[in-house]
Amino acid sequence: GDEFYHELSMIDLTLPRSYQVKKKRTSLNSSMDIQHIPGFEAAHRPLLTTLQEEISRLVQENSNLFEDDKIDIKISGDGARTSSFVLLSFAVLTPPAKALSGQGNHTIAVVKGKESYEYLAEAFATVFEEINSLIDQGY
Repeated sequence: GDEFYHELSMIDLTLPRSYQVKKKRTSLNSSMDIQHIPGFEAAHRPLLTTLQEEISRLVQENSNLFEDDKIDIKISGDGARTSSFVLLSFAVLTPPAKALSGQGNHTIAVVKGKESYEYLAEAFATVFEEINSLIDQGY
């Protein structure tokens, strides 16, 4: 955490000062809409807004990227073996090479807890509702 990093930065003078790291973290956090999921150690980002931001960024990089009106999105979940966190993420499958890399995957939700169907269904209910709503609307 912050204490460890502070101590480390006092030993290794090439590392940014801990106050600079905290300031940057605060700045990054305020630039994203991260919402707490009540009743769980969990948070999520609104999927539609996050998708729109990523697709806009991809179009700015290459305006011919999406030649038809269909954009394929992959939504996946994964638990970490060394911790008790489960992440939900999405990837835009065009271009395919980026979708397979870490750079092409974007976290939309995280929960700390057990990796069981019942627990995750309840913890990520808000996110799953948003996904289903987008599908129902024809996205």
